[in-house]
Amino acid sequence: MSEKKIRAPYLARLELLKRCQTEDLQCSMTSMNFMHQYFSQFGEKGCVVGDLRLYLNLLKPKSKFELFEKVKRIESNILLYICIYFLNVYNKNKIKN
Repeated sequence: MSEKKIRAPYLARLELLKRCQTEDLQCSMTSMNFMHQYFSQFGEKGCVVGDLRLYLNLLKPKSKFELFEKVKRIESNILLYICIYFLNVYNKNKIKN
């Protein structure tokens, strides 16, 4: 019997951090770790980009880069790398507009 993965607990942690958002570096690092865990569990799903787009503002530029580097190391799932790339492009375009 296989266990069904549930996204809600992962996203709930990010939502809680978003609602309690501060300029705290620890909060940024925690958000980055939660996003990495989310990618590790659900990276193959098409909803990953849409889900995490809502929480990118929790990360400082350095944490975004660190997340990108962590995801890049996961050789078995190139989709994660692509998702992070597009999340960064989306975020940059949003700032320009």
